[in-house]
Amino acid sequence: MTRLLTQDEHDGLLDIVEDPAVRWVEMQAWSQSKYGDLDHAETALKDKLVNHAADYAARVAAGNYRNRVERDQDEAAAEAAFQAAKELVKPVEQKRSEGYVAAGVTIENMMVALWERDVEGQPGAAQKVTDMETARQVVKTAHPKP
Repeated sequence: MTRLLTQDEHDGLLDIVEDPAVRWVEMQAWSQSKYGDLDHAETALKDKLVNHAADYAARVAAGNYRNRVERDQDEAAAEAAFQAAKELVKPVEQKRSEGYVAAGVTIENMMVALWERDVEGQPGAAQKVTDMETARQVVKTAHPKP
């Protein structure tokens, strides 16, 4: 018969996994289906808690304890802040270059469009060049030179 986690077990697992209750249900289901009992789930739980006990105790003793989900959120926020800071210091030329590529206005594309318009006289080529010039101006406006 399955059982619920004790508060200590829940808190210890919360340091390691995102949802201790779900993980415990999974462990019990695994043990039941593979071995026909819950003994292996109990053993696995105890081993997991013992293996991580020192790290958990150190984090709690250090103060301002953050569980697994909170630490993951902190890490994601720090990464987002780092990426935003990187974007701020990126040179205008690099921002424009990335904007041109995203808009499909590469040197190669522009050369092909100009060739099609000026040399081959293809119908619709003039509009393609105009569209690229418009996209280029949008990028330049979004990233003006200082």
